[in-house]
Amino acid sequence: MENLQKLEAVQERDMDILILEELECNENFRTHFTNQLHLPEMQEYEGAWRSVTDSTLGETDILVKYISSENQVICLLIENKIDANFQPEQFARYEKRGLKYLQSNECDAFFCILIAPQKYISNQSDFEICFSYENLMQLIASEATPRAAFRANLVQIAIEKSRRGYQAENCEVVQRFWMAYWEYKEANYPLYAMKKPESVPEGSDFIVFSIRENEKLKFRHKLRHGFVEVTIPKEFGRKPNISLPDHYFIKEFDKGAFAIRQVVPKLNRKEPFENQVAAVQVGLAALDQMVSFMKENHLYL
Repeated sequence: MENLQKLEAVQERDMDILILEELECNENFRTHFTNQLHLPEMQEYEGAWRSVTDSTLGETDILVKYISSENQVICLLIENKIDANFQPEQFARYEKRGLKYLQSNECDAFFCILIAPQKYISNQSDFEICFSYENLMQLIASEATPRAAFRANLVQIAIEKSRRGYQAENCEVVQRFWMAYWEYKEANYPLYAMKKPESVPEGSDFIVFSIRENEKLKFRHKLRHGFVEVTIPKEFGRKPNISLPDHYFIKEFDKGAFAIRQVVPKLNRKEPFENQVAAVQVGLAALDQMVSFMKENHLYL
C-alpha cells in the first residue's frame, strides 16, 4: 500500500479550496505570496472568497482583499488552472471585473493573477502575474509538518495531471497573425531569432526573440499589453547602474528577475496583420533600438 496515491486525482475545485485555506489561515503564506509576486505590501488582510460571480462579466475563481502598507485597498483576482484551456476572452473579463471594483470604489488597485502548473503558465501570455504550482508546492512544504507534506503532495498530483492532460490547441486566426508577423520579421529584422509559428494557442500574445550575442536574454513583444522588453534573469546580477532613457522603465518579477520595458502601440492578434503593419514596425524598431542601447552601454551584451 505504500506505493498507492493518497488521492486518485485532484480537480481544480480541490486546488481552489487548498489555495483559499492557505490564504485564509496562513499569514506566512500570504506574506510570501504577495512578496514573490511584487504586489503591494500587505498590512491588514480582509479576506478571500471562492467563485465570485458577476452576472455580466463571469466568475473569479478566488478574490482576495487586503489593505496595503500605504493604506490602499487592494483586490487580487485569481484564476486557477490545472489543464483546462482558457475560455474565450477570459483574461479580458478578469480585467473588466477588476476595473468594475476600481470604478465603484471597492478598491484602489487590482491585480489579475494566474495560479497554474509551470507548463501551463509557459504556454499562455495573457496573465503577466503568475504563481506556479511548483512554487506553491515548495512554499507549502517549507513548513515541514506532516500536514504540509500531505498538502504539498496534493499539489504534486495536480502538477502530474497537468503534464498528462494539458494540450495547447492551435488557433488558426492567431496563427495567421503570428505567421505574417514572422514573415515580416524575417524580411526586415532577420538577426532576431523567432521560432516559426507552426502551432499557436489562442492565448499566445507574447512573441519571443533571442539574439546571437547572448541567447540567455529573452526579448519579447507583448502585443495586447503594448510593450517591448528584455527579461534579465537573476543570474545576471543587479539592475543597471546607468541612467536609462526616459522611455524605458523597470518591471520586477519574482525570484530576482526583472525586465527593461518600453511602451509601444498595442496589437490585436485576432485582427488581420495587414491592418496593423505600421504598429508592428514601431514595435520592432523599438526592440532594435533597445538592443543597440544595450550593446553601446555593454549592458548584459
